[in-house]
Amino acid sequence: MKIWAHRGASGEFPENTLMAFENAIVQQADGIELDVYQVEDEFYVWHDRVLPLFADTLLWQQSKVHMQQVQLPHGQKIPTLTEALNTIAARVNVNIELKTIQDTDALIRVIDEAVGEEMVPGSILISSFNHHYLADIGSRATRYELGVLTASSPLDMAFTCNALEAFSIHFDINCLRAEDVNLAHNLGLEVYVYTVDRLSELVWLRELKVDGVFTNYPQQARAFLQADRLPCAEY
Repeated sequence: MKIWAHRGASGEFPENTLMAFENAIVQQADGIELDVYQVEDEFYVWHDRVLPLFADTLLWQQSKVHMQQVQLPHGQKIPTLTEALNTIAARVNVNIELKTIQDTDALIRVIDEAVGEEMVPGSILISSFNHHYLADIGSRATRYELGVLTASSPLDMAFTCNALEAFSIHFDINCLRAEDVNLAHNLGLEVYVYTVDRLSELVWLRELKVDGVFTNYPQQARAFLQADRLPCAEY
């Protein structure tokens, strides 16, 4: 089972920061999940729709000046996608979740420049709840895998994933069924589940044979899976 560090090692460090990404690598995560918004002509790694200092304005309506003013704990700043990818430096896989973007071509250029020509196949996975983004990217950049995000147990899973030629489907743990995992595997899809922060959930998901989990605590998840024992406590 793959361990994806959800927004980095975000249970212990400021989420979606270079510090959280670096520590996720130290904690032996297989991959790092991060969120991306476009602000003006730049792509920033941030999850929420608003900023702490400018809560009355939606993130994609902000300016780059405002983004650069935000101070996060431990002296961290909001990184650009380029900074994040350069920091991770292909040491682990990266799942780029798209929130709101306006320029697909510019996004692909940023990723292309960061990963270079020697990218290991499958090292970049692009996902989104906005499946129109995935269709747009799929029509332009065939070397990046696509992940279908869903917060439901969809009736149209086969149609959507086949239409997008998706690599994976990412389920909310609150709606996941064994039947969904089996169907996805029959469709040739990897199955990833978010957000998994309880050891008892890891036991259940391992029984379902899911391919990976997104967790805020990659070190604990890794230690538990390597120990291969039932949990005595939850973290």
